Amino acid sequence: MQLRAVLVVALSTTIYGAVDLSLPSGWSGPTSLIWSDNECPLIGAVNKTTAEDCISACITTSGCTAVNFNTDSSSQGSRCQLRGCVSTKRPVPTWSVPYWVGYADFPLPPSPPPPPSATLIKVELQSAVADGAVCLDGSAPAYYFRPGTGNGTRSYILFLEGGGWCAGLGDPVGGFDSCLSRSTTGLGSSKGYPPTMESGEAGTLFSTDATVNPKFYNWNVAYAKYCDGGSFSGDRDAPVPSGPNNTPLYFRGARIFNAIVTSLKEDKGMSNATEGLLSGCSAGGLATYLHCDAWATLIAPTRARCAADAGYFANIASAFGNATNEDNSIIEMEYRWVFENQQSNNSQWGLNQNCLKALGRGNALCFFPEYSLQYMTTPMFVLNSGYDSWQTNFIWFTPNGGKPVDPGWHSCAQVMSTCNSSQLALMEIFHAKFVAKLSPMVNRSTPHGGFVESCMAHCQGWPTTTNYNGMSAMQTLVAWYDGDALAKTIDSPFSSGKGACHRGEHP
Repeated sequence: MQLRAVLVVALSTTIYGAVDLSLPSGWSGPTSLIWSDNECPLIGAVNKTTAEDCISACITTSGCTAVNFNTDSSSQGSRCQLRGCVSTKRPVPTWSVPYWVGYADFPLPPSPPPPPSATLIKVELQSAVADGAVCLDGSAPAYYFRPGTGNGTRSYILFLEGGGWCAGLGDPVGGFDSCLSRSTTGLGSSKGYPPTMESGEAGTLFSTDATVNPKFYNWNVAYAKYCDGGSFSGDRDAPVPSGPNNTPLYFRGARIFNAIVTSLKEDKGMSNATEGLLSGCSAGGLATYLHCDAWATLIAPTRARCAADAGYFANIASAFGNATNEDNSIIEMEYRWVFENQQSNNSQWGLNQNCLKALGRGNALCFFPEYSLQYMTTPMFVLNSGYDSWQTNFIWFTPNGGKPVDPGWHSCAQVMSTCNSSQLALMEIFHAKFVAKLSPMVNRSTPHGGFVESCMAHCQGWPTTTNYNGMSAMQTLVAWYDGDALAKTIDSPFSSGKGACHRGEHP
């Protein structure tokens, strides 16, 4: 490509002549440069758009009185690779001092490719409806997709969206939504999904910026929309009539998961993948635990890994009320409803099969990561807060599910700095119980890794700021994924004053 460039030098400048320079390997452009009294270093006018900008940059940055490129056809200048400054725009503006102006044709190096678009495009799975893979209201499931680039074209991430659960048909069970009311929202129907989306709950994991997402920035990424109310676990054959009008509800989450994986393999090239990461947040994070081994089976022989954000829901009884042990905790009551009402024919294939074999089919405890992770064979990475704000709010500080009635407790359950001394003491009891349930991850004999910090959060989106011993959640994930470190990080308790929040290392 040949461009005509404006070449500028002050009349009072002494020209010393052409000087050969050391050029980058493979350079086929010009080989000499004329400079003035002071050499102008390699600033190259990369971001300069006018001759005046170039002159100003050389004078203010390097002390040059002026710059000029040789106008001989045998020794032409280059905009970015040689010392000096050149503008590719003309005519030259009027300055307060006289300038000599000449023109020369010279080649420019090719522009770097633009960064890949961060936008994902909707894929609606109308063909999956015939297989019974539908949302609560019977509408077709959907996911969003962005193709990989460069060396990431055979690497895939499937991210499962979160959004709580539904329990109860017409009336809710515990603090969950009823499934009938949910079926009229975007968490139970695909009818209102827009044609595109950005990263959503995946956060940095879907970033196309290699400086913050060096491992996954150019991978194929798919974002599964959540519309079944049961963490992609349901497999009930017949629709269930619900409410005064006997509105049919469909519990088909496991079929939706399979339909999305099938589409990625058949339509988006994942059958040729070399590696695949399953991830998700909140209810989608729980689904990551439930489906991790199934994911590995479905994409075999592709290398499979899983990473869940805020999906480690612990079977802990409320600090109040009559629930005094894990056998009658609020969260177990709600999960049990989901487990028992979204399955049929004892299929239960939306849960970890090794866990069901060990604990007995029909055992709802396999919904909890503390149980399923014990029997998981596919490596899993746990990203969670030890003071998960959803769990403290909806489980720990309330006897019946839902938010605490007392606004003081609700505030403490969301922002730890607002807790008084007695509330903070209860919060530390929760933390101790939660950390004790991480043993399947902490055990050094397992392939699982984790990053459990002590700042109150839920769905962190893989933060990149420094959190623990100089390592961010994203850096720890990448180290674990690459096998460079046995990453099983658990931050100090909040009250110790040694946690990441106190060191100012949390975003």
